[in-house]
Amino acid sequence: MVKFSQRKLTDHAAVKKADVKAKGGYKESFDKRNGTRELPPLQPGDWVRVKLDREAVDYRI
Repeated sequence: MVKFSQRKLTDHAAVKKADVKAKGGYKESFDKRNGTRELPPLQPGDWVRVKLDREAVDYRI
């Protein structure tokens, strides 16, 4: 049995860094598979399409 005083402490900064790196990789893979791209800047009066609960609706911003 390992005593509490003998356990190593977790380096939270290293865990956070590894998590950010992994999530970045997941995002790159998703974007590549789904053909995502950056939108051009929107201006007042531009039409946008919003999909809510399997229903597409057009809105003017």
